[in-house]
Amino acid sequence: MFRHFILAVTTVLLAVSSVTAAGTARPNFLWLIAEDLGPDLSCYGNSDVQTPHLDRLASEGMRFQFAFVTCPVCSPSRSAIMTGMYQTTIDAHNHRSHRDDGHRLPEGVRLLTHWMKDAGYFTANLRELPEEWGFRGIGKTDFNFFVEGRSCDTDRWADLKSHQPFFAQINFHETHRPFPRTRQTPPEKVHLPPYYPDHPVARADWAAYLDALIELDRKVGRILDGLKRDGLADNTVVVFFADNGPAHVRAKQFCYDSGLRVPLILRWPKSIPAPSGYAPGRVDTRLVELIDLAPTLLALAGADKPARMQGRVILGDRQDPPRQYAFGARDRCDETIFRFRTVRDARYRYIRNFTPDRPFLQANRYKETSYPVWNLLKTLHAEGKLTPIQAVLCAPTMPEEELYDLDHDPHETANLANDPALAEVKARLKDALERWTEETQDRGRLPEPEFLAANQGVRWPGNRPNFGYTLADEPMPPPIQAAIPKAKQAVVVDGHLDEWSGALAAPVHVGHPDWSNRGGEFLLMWDENHLYVGQRCLDQQPAHVGRDDQIWNGDAVEFYLDTRQGDQLGKPDFAPGTLHMFWTPFTRSEVKPRIQVRPLPAFKDLRLDGVEVAARKTAWGYTAEFKLPWRNFAGFAPKAGVVLGLDLELCSSDGGPRSDRTFVWTGPASVGSPSAFARIQLVDELTPAHLQAMGPTLLPAALNQSANYPWLYGTVGVSTTIAGRVARIEGHLLDASGKVRKTASAVPKTDPPSGLVLWRGAWELFDVPEGRYWLDLVARDAEGKEITRRRLNVVR
Repeated sequence: MFRHFILAVTTVLLAVSSVTAAGTARPNFLWLIAEDLGPDLSCYGNSDVQTPHLDRLASEGMRFQFAFVTCPVCSPSRSAIMTGMYQTTIDAHNHRSHRDDGHRLPEGVRLLTHWMKDAGYFTANLRELPEEWGFRGIGKTDFNFFVEGRSCDTDRWADLKSHQPFFAQINFHETHRPFPRTRQTPPEKVHLPPYYPDHPVARADWAAYLDALIELDRKVGRILDGLKRDGLADNTVVVFFADNGPAHVRAKQFCYDSGLRVPLILRWPKSIPAPSGYAPGRVDTRLVELIDLAPTLLALAGADKPARMQGRVILGDRQDPPRQYAFGARDRCDETIFRFRTVRDARYRYIRNFTPDRPFLQANRYKETSYPVWNLLKTLHAEGKLTPIQAVLCAPTMPEEELYDLDHDPHETANLANDPALAEVKARLKDALERWTEETQDRGRLPEPEFLAANQGVRWPGNRPNFGYTLADEPMPPPIQAAIPKAKQAVVVDGHLDEWSGALAAPVHVGHPDWSNRGGEFLLMWDENHLYVGQRCLDQQPAHVGRDDQIWNGDAVEFYLDTRQGDQLGKPDFAPGTLHMFWTPFTRSEVKPRIQVRPLPAFKDLRLDGVEVAARKTAWGYTAEFKLPWRNFAGFAPKAGVVLGLDLELCSSDGGPRSDRTFVWTGPASVGSPSAFARIQLVDELTPAHLQAMGPTLLPAALNQSANYPWLYGTVGVSTTIAGRVARIEGHLLDASGKVRKTASAVPKTDPPSGLVLWRGAWELFDVPEGRYWLDLVARDAEGKEITRRRLNVVR
C-alpha cells in the first residue's frame, strides 16, 4: 500500500514539474547537432544528395533558410551556442583556448544546461543510445572555458523517459573529417563550387562529404523513429543544426556563407500548443544566429531570458525584434592566426580582415594533412592550371575588405568592396560591424601571447588538454621532442639491422586494432656523413602498388626533414635545406626499393645523391634500412647539439592503395609544413637524462573508455631502447588537485622474434566523478628506479 502511495505522489510531482506557471504542458527538447555541415541537404535544394529523414523533419517542422553560427569553427561556435553569447564577448574566441588555465565565464553567464536545470529540466548529453541503433553519440562539448560542476545530468537515452521534461542533445561526427566513406555519391555527378578546381581529387572529396551526410541522415532517421517508439515524439521539440560550415577549403574556419551558414530545422510536437511564429512546413527567411537558440529554449520552457544573454528569442510570445544583421568572427584556429570580422544583412556580406598580410592558404597542419584540395590548389597553382577565381585562394596576401552581393553571387567570388556603386552599402555594413565590436566588447582586439598561439592555446608546458569529446594525447613540451644518438659504427644498408646498437627506437601503431600485423618501430642514428633510419614492422603482407610517382600509395615511409638552422628552422614553406619524400622497400610484394621526392616547386632542381634503401622479409614481417647523406643539404654541418625538424610516417596497404597511416611524433593532423615538424636533437649517445625527458617517444600510448562499463583501458608501446630495462609500468590516475584516484600496473606482451613490446593496463572508474583527469605512466627498472614517464589527459 505504501509503495503505491509513493508511486502516486511521484507521478503527481512529475506531472506538476512538466507544466508551466501558465498551466500549459512543457515540452521536452532534443538537439541533434552535426559537425562541419552546411545547408547541403536536399530540402535546402541540393540535388546531389538525398536526405529523406531530415527532409521529413523539415516538412513536419520549420526550416530556417538563413541560420548562421557566430564562428566558423567548432569550439568558439559551441561556446557561443551553449551560452547564448558571442564568443568574442566571453573570451572564448580563439579555437580550443583556455583549456588549462581555469578560465571562468563572466558573472551572469552560464551554460544553457545549467539555466534549463534551474527551470526544472533534466539535462543530457547523450552517448549511450539503444543498442539496436548500432551507434553512439560522441558527447562533444568543446568549450573554451572551465565548466563549474557537471554540464549535464546523464549521457544515457534510457534515462529520458522517466525524467521529463528534459533537454538533451546528441552530437554526430559523420561530416567531420575523416569522412566515413560509403561510396554512394558518383564523384563525376557532383556540382563543385566555382572556387574549387574541377579535378578528380576535388570531386572525390566532395562526394565523400555527401556520403557522410547520407550516413548522418540515416542515423537521424533512427532517432526520430526511436522517439516515436518510446512515446516521446508527441511532446518533444526536435532541433537539428550544425556547429559550423563544412570541412572544405573555403568553408570551415573562414567567414563566408560557406563557413558560417548552417542548416537549422525545428519541429514542434503535436500534443503541445505551438508557440506564436511557428507553422509546420514553413520556411523562415529571417536572419537567425545560433546563439538565439538558448534564449528561445528558455522562453519556450517558461523561463526568463537571462539579463546578459545576447541571443534573441525567435519564437513564442516573448519574441525579440528580428535581426537586421548577422555577425561572425574568426580568430586563431589551431596554430594559425587570422582575425576576421564579418556582418551580413539579407543581401550583402561585408568582411573586415585585420591580418591582410597573410595568405588564405597560410600554413595549417590540420588542413594540410586532412584536406586533399588544400594541397591540390597549391600544386595546380604552381602548374598554372587554376581559373582566376580559384587562383585567388593562392595569392600571397588577402584583401583588407570584402563585400559580396549574395543575390547575384551566392558563392562570394566577386569582391565589390571597391565598387563606387556600393559605397553606401559598404559604409552601412562597416558601421554596423564597428558598433557591434564596441557594444559586445570584442576581446579579439587583444591578441593572444605568442607562446599560446604557437602551442595552439596550451598554457602549461607538457600539458595538452582534451578536445572536448576524446581522450587526448599529450606531446612533450617544445622545443625538443627526442634525441638521436651517434652511430657506433658505419651502417651497411642491407636490411639486416646488424649495426643498430644504441639507436633511438620509436614505436608506431600503438593501440591500433591490427597491431599484430601493422605494429612496428623506427630506429634512428646519425654520423658525420649520414642520417640513418631503420624500420622493424610486423606487417605480414608488405606490398606496394603505387607507381614510381605515387610511392605514398602503398606500404611506404613518408619522410620529412628540415636541416635549416637558427631562425630559419621551422619556417612554414618548403625551401632548400628541407625535404619531403617517400621511400619503400617494395614493388608490390617483391623486395625492390624505390624513392620519390614530393613534386613541390621547392624540389624541382633537387637530385638526391647517395640515398640507399634496403629490406628483407622475415618470418614475422620485415626490416628495412634507409641512408640519407647530409651532402644533399648545402651548408649543413651535423654535430652533437644540432636540432633538426624531423617526422616519419608509416603508410600501410596490405596489397591495395594506402589505407592506414601513423606518424611517429606529431600525429596525422600535425604535419604538412616544416613549421610543424618535431624538433629532434643530435647527441653523442642517449643518456639517462635524455631518456627521462622522452616519455612520449619511448612510451607512446593509446587510451579508450569502455562503451558499456566504467573502465579506462591503456595500451603502451615500450621502445626497444629501454624495453630490456623496464620491469614495471605503473599508471596513476590523478584528479585536478593532483590526488591519485586510481593506480594499476600494466601487463607486458612481447613478440619474441621481433622484440616489440606492448603493455596493457586497466583502471576502474565507477567511483570516479565526471571531470578532467591525468594518467601518469611511469616506467621503472627492477630496482624501482624511474626510467621515464609521460602524462596523458583523460576526460571522464
